[in-house]
Order: sequence, then structure tokens, then C-alpha cells
Amino acid sequence: MNATNPLRNRLHRLATKLPYLVAQISDENLEEPWIMLRSLYYDVYMLKAIEDSKRQVSPGDTLNQEEAAGFLSFF
Repeated sequence: MNATNPLRNRLHRLATKLPYLVAQISDENLEEPWIMLRSLYYDVYMLKAIEDSKRQVSPGDTLNQEEAAGFLSFF
């Protein structure tokens, strides 16, 4: 994506305002925004983990599906 993409700008603006907005929500009302944002939170967490693993895992460090299935047959 291009850095001039308006969606990128909106997300950056939201991210800078988010701590202030969260601070304004009472403890009793935190559940509703969390329910709305939970899947996004976990998706971002998983995307970061995938990106980290791409940098850390070398060829041969992991098993393909066939190798993993064969390995499981030993248990």
C-alpha cells in the first residue's frame, strides 16, 4: 500500500487518539468495546507472530503437513 493511502492516515490518527479514548471509558463499560475489537486484536497479534516467524525460521526448521502427520503417528 502507498503511504498516501487515506485509510493508513485514518488508522494512524485513530491509533494516536486511542489511549485517550480508552481512558474515557468507565470500567463498567469496557466490555462492549472489547467485544467489538477482540477479533481485530487477535488478528493483529497473529499477523505479528507470523511476520516474526518468517524472520526467525529457516528452511528445514519446520515440518510440512506430510512430515507432521507421519510424526503424529508415533504417538
